[in-house]
Amino acid sequence: MAGLVAVLALCAGAPAQAAITHPYTGTSFGSSGVGTSFGNAIGVTVEQSSGDVFVLDAGAGGLVYKFNAAGEPVNFSASGTNGIAGVGSSNGSEEEIAVDSSGGPAAGDIYVANNSVVRIYAASGAFLGELSGGEMCGVAVDPSGKVYVGIYPETVRRYTPTSNTVTNADETESMRGLSGVCNIAVDAGGAVYAATYSGGVNKYDALQFGSLAASGELVDGAGRTLAVDPTSGDVFIDEVNQVAQYEGSAEPPTRLGVSGSSGAGGLSASFGVGVDHTSDEVYAANGETVEIFGPGVVVAAASTEAATGLTSSEATLHGTVEPAGTEVTGCVFEYGTEAGALSQSTPCEPATPYTGSTPVAASAHLNGLNPGTRYSYRIVATGASGAVSGTEDSFSTTGPRISNEFASEIHTASALLHAEINPASEVTTYHVEYGPTSAYGSTTAPVELEAGEAPVPIAVHIGGLLANTTYHFRFVATNGAASATGGDEEFATSGIVTNESFSNVGTTTAALSAEIDPGGEATTYHVEYGTTTAYGLSTQPVSIGAGETAVPVIVRLDALQPDTTYHFRFVSTSSGGVGTGSDLALTTHPFSAIALPDGRGYEMVTPTDNQGAEPYSPTGSGREDETTISSAYVSAAAANGEAVAYAGAPTSTGDGNEGNGGGNQFLATRNPGGGWMQSDVQPSGYRSPIYSAFSSDLLEGILSSSEPVTPEVTGRAQHLYMRDTSDGSYHALFSVTPPNRAPQEFGAAHDGFVSEASLGTYYAGASADYTHLLFAANDALTPGSLDPGAAANDLYESVDGQLQAINVLPDGSAAPNATFGSSDERGVNYSHVISADGSRVFWTDLENGSLYMHEDGKPTVLIAEGATYLTASADGSRVLYTKAGDLYESQPGAGGPRDLTPGGEVLGLMGASEDLEYVYFVADGALAAGASAGRPNLYLLHGGVPELIATLEGEETTTFITSGVNPWQPDLGLRSAVVTPSGQGLVFQTKASLTGYDNRNRAENNNREQEVYVYDASSGELSCASCNPSGEPPTSVNRGLSPYGAFLPVSQHFTYQLHLISDSGNEAFFETTQSLIPQANDGKVNVYEWERDGAGSCRHANGCISLLSNGSSTTPSYLVDASASGDDVFLMTRSQLLSTDRNEYNDIYDARVGVVAPTSPPQCTGTGCQGIAAAPPVFATPASATFAGVGNFPPPPKPVSKPKKKSHKKCAVAKKKKAKGRKSAKQAKSKVIPCKFRPAKHARRAKEGSGLR
Repeated sequence: MAGLVAVLALCAGAPAQAAITHPYTGTSFGSSGVGTSFGNAIGVTVEQSSGDVFVLDAGAGGLVYKFNAAGEPVNFSASGTNGIAGVGSSNGSEEEIAVDSSGGPAAGDIYVANNSVVRIYAASGAFLGELSGGEMCGVAVDPSGKVYVGIYPETVRRYTPTSNTVTNADETESMRGLSGVCNIAVDAGGAVYAATYSGGVNKYDALQFGSLAASGELVDGAGRTLAVDPTSGDVFIDEVNQVAQYEGSAEPPTRLGVSGSSGAGGLSASFGVGVDHTSDEVYAANGETVEIFGPGVVVAAASTEAATGLTSSEATLHGTVEPAGTEVTGCVFEYGTEAGALSQSTPCEPATPYTGSTPVAASAHLNGLNPGTRYSYRIVATGASGAVSGTEDSFSTTGPRISNEFASEIHTASALLHAEINPASEVTTYHVEYGPTSAYGSTTAPVELEAGEAPVPIAVHIGGLLANTTYHFRFVATNGAASATGGDEEFATSGIVTNESFSNVGTTTAALSAEIDPGGEATTYHVEYGTTTAYGLSTQPVSIGAGETAVPVIVRLDALQPDTTYHFRFVSTSSGGVGTGSDLALTTHPFSAIALPDGRGYEMVTPTDNQGAEPYSPTGSGREDETTISSAYVSAAAANGEAVAYAGAPTSTGDGNEGNGGGNQFLATRNPGGGWMQSDVQPSGYRSPIYSAFSSDLLEGILSSSEPVTPEVTGRAQHLYMRDTSDGSYHALFSVTPPNRAPQEFGAAHDGFVSEASLGTYYAGASADYTHLLFAANDALTPGSLDPGAAANDLYESVDGQLQAINVLPDGSAAPNATFGSSDERGVNYSHVISADGSRVFWTDLENGSLYMHEDGKPTVLIAEGATYLTASADGSRVLYTKAGDLYESQPGAGGPRDLTPGGEVLGLMGASEDLEYVYFVADGALAAGASAGRPNLYLLHGGVPELIATLEGEETTTFITSGVNPWQPDLGLRSAVVTPSGQGLVFQTKASLTGYDNRNRAENNNREQEVYVYDASSGELSCASCNPSGEPPTSVNRGLSPYGAFLPVSQHFTYQLHLISDSGNEAFFETTQSLIPQANDGKVNVYEWERDGAGSCRHANGCISLLSNGSSTTPSYLVDASASGDDVFLMTRSQLLSTDRNEYNDIYDARVGVVAPTSPPQCTGTGCQGIAAAPPVFATPASATFAGVGNFPPPPKPVSKPKKKSHKKCAVAKKKKAKGRKSAKQAKSKVIPCKFRPAKHARRAKEGSGLR
């Protein structure tokens, strides 16, 4: 390298400076050597004495691989493989690897900064220890063996080892005040090169150690990671798409050249660089591979110089080429009118070849250029070592210059055309040429501009145009120097009739609308309509005058036939001719009784007079504003429909907690003889308990509490309890006092975040009989368990209060930092993590991404490395997971893994049948005919063959309820798709139009609104459950926190989903603000049922939509849940659906098939539960009856009721910080969750981690 630098020195002062590049060797390697790949290579370092190369791979929880200089694997003696697993990774630009190449006490040691600590490994691969203290995201070792650690955001520490291994006690000094430091490199003199997190490398002199305000000099503005040649001091800086080399001994460091910028071995996503001083080879981590670049060579250089001889059409270009002892075989000037995209070229004079070391002055003459035009250009020289180019320069030809042409105020017959014209110091005239083609044909009158040197904005009005026609135009400017023409531009005149739509479709009426532009001529319009596109009927003509702007018009049709499809179009008439709009179709609603479908009737679940203790709306449902009191407590129905859980204002037996995100947990059960009984099941006298789940029959409930609820539990650490509904007793899942930390020191990790001061105890699921209960906790609670640290969890199973550790590896050792199912930044996935009989449990080691199965009485089974769990069959015999984008199935103990979707690019799972025979998944890969590569395709996998159902929108995640709701979201509590147990039925929501319904909202820039779809696997039929039967597109109504389209409520709890589709797949339930039937006219959130043709009372090919809520309320109604059969649909509303409802608060009703009239009104339990029941009305009616229209039962006189109460009680505040190994460098270290309204994901109490969102 010294010889190359000397050659460069000979060229100093020349116009073009020769450079150094490292040519690509043609070799790249991955984890198993040449021809393989890494998960994500993000760091490289070289041991200088042996030439061995170490690569840091961010995949699978972080791995270090060892290779020789040629990229062939070299095994570590400690493991017998070339890899070290579990080194930790943030999978970003916040980690680095280094090796000690000195002869000091720690020679050969390997250092990995993983954004948390620096892990230290011996040359054998054995773990030695770690350095800690802050966000350690950079590490380097100087030639003497001193260790340097970059600590975000501003510190570099220096350690001088006295023995092997380096410890925190070896820290000698530090410098502070650096800007956004992460990756670092150090030269032999102790100078630090520090890369900022967001890009840019600064050099800090060694003398600044000890400073609290270190000051550096900028070396490279783009670099993010780097390495230093320990002997020459040259600095190699990774700039993502190339590696730049600097002479570190120069002050300031001088750029010598770049490698890997283009051609074979070109870098595109590089992060990580290493250099071998002996061989002068450079290694660059380029995502899935490491590229090897050979010894540096001197290459020719070229510089671009100023153009001369400028006229309106000619110019002479100049440049210099420095051969630098090489042979330059080609030289051209590239030029063009667009900077960075030089599309033309001309050869240099004199002609090549150029040799020797004397700079060659090159030039080229251009003619035929456009007047008044700016051109960019550069010189490019080529030789045996590749091409080099000068920087781009520019010149402008003389004559007037035209720029910024565009059209505005475009109407049916006119437009305003704009441009900027620079007269170039001479009097100039301009005009516009325009016409329906680029031959133009029409010209405006010339206009004169005064002489000037600045661009002048001008506008020209043209009229007499044809409607709905594309026109071309260009500006022409002329002065004494030349004539210039602008570019060809286009615009399209508007149609005479536009924006046709329809609304308010009834059984015999509809409102039609459009905009009609008279174009300055007296105009009338009418509507043609009929049952075919021949129309046959017409409205009377209406005059709209002779204006020049579009006029909105509305036509109301009546006397239409019910349940009939009509076509219509608007027609305008003027002296200029007749204009017709597009053909549109609408369908009138059928005549139908205003009744609930299938003989449903209402049963009032909550008390008729609840005295203000009203239920709170579920946070997983739509809400119209932030004043709505909502709760993330459990809202769920028993599978048999005999009970329902909900949250509400506390009673005298509750805990007093109230307001948004809180309340008390209630349980209502059906009385044997009809009617309902309600109980406040919140433990009386305690403030912290929160329920996170119930059994499918709601007979058992799981709650967490930081206050002891049973005698065997002591202390203030968080515990889990099971409540037995049959007798109201509580049973602790464990009674162990956490041994390693006090309650305020906990930091349980979950859902990608850490809850400070929380043990966690996140409930994760149970066996079918609720005897095997799973939870995660931030401490070692059983013998043999290891403390997972302050930001990780251990996994446990509780049976009769006795604990068993789940996160145990096949060799019997503990694996702290684990999760049931899977967990990443998108959320946790607890789908079927425990088998129905409780014998099998699926979990993931978060240190390396390995998926395991725990089985009672047997060793743990490894399912797959680097896998993401999706779900398992109910009996645990089959498990689904993804790996490297493909969908796999494994049958532990019966069959190895099967790749079900090679090249699938699987995005996620919507759901699967209980036996995994039917699997609904979403993938970017085109796995079946009709699929669109690169877009989310929904597939059904049955019989081993993927079948395309539909292609969805690229962005389906919604935030109207809480962040992260998505039909293929891993978290069951946020997944807006449900599959029936048999797998025959699927309900999901999407913004894609899948059945031809136009779901674009005209009032919202034609944004597509969500709709609910139902798929039937037996017939392959896809039905839109929420598409307006009339064809009327979505409209903007009272949106609030709800979407304009339809939506499926979510549970917001990790372990269960709501029953949004019946087990038969024949009924689906959803919410929407849209008026889907004429009776829904309130513009509020309402609850609907969709029923398949032939099921129940439905006899319509597209299925039947029925309103379950009132439809004429002044307040929203909410879907709580349904029974598995769909015969019971629980909804919450303030509407008094039965005359026995004597309050104006929220109440819960069961819209039930086979309604049962109670022998007495609904009641509640508990002393003074909800006040003394009011006397029945004078004209009492049964508490349940079949709904047959508004006014069936005259409402009783309204009682004097209390105004709706709003809680002003202060709510708990939770502090959260990012979980172990996941950090955004610019993110605040903690955040306070606001109290007034907390998105459900953050509605956890700070003192516990119940599994609520």
